[in-house]
Amino acid sequence: MFDLMNDPELKAFFDEDILKLIGGDDLAPEKKQELYLEIGKTVQNRVIARIYATLSEEEGAEFDKLIDQDEFDKVQEYLRRKNLDLPALMAAEALAYKLEVYELFKTAQAQNPSN
Repeated sequence: MFDLMNDPELKAFFDEDILKLIGGDDLAPEKKQELYLEIGKTVQNRVIARIYATLSEEEGAEFDKLIDQDEFDKVQEYLRRKNLDLPALMAAEALAYKLEVYELFKTAQAQNPSN
């Protein structure tokens, strides 16, 4: 079976920390933590948007109620019943975001080669 992950560059991209990819691995620990929190919020918002996009208006209202209860297990069970795999959604959105940030950084770097 053909395996795209045999490409060493692609595998390295998947495995590499986002800050290292964009040259931020030398940041102060506090700044790194701040960036990771912002990245996490962004990914979470993207996942939630994807979830709502698959739900009907009525299902979205039901999902709202579960979120307001702040019971993660109930939210996960609800998503499972709707055939939505939360870990897979998180992984997909995290990877998409990582790629977008990397591409933006590379574009900015190409436009300003003195940095």
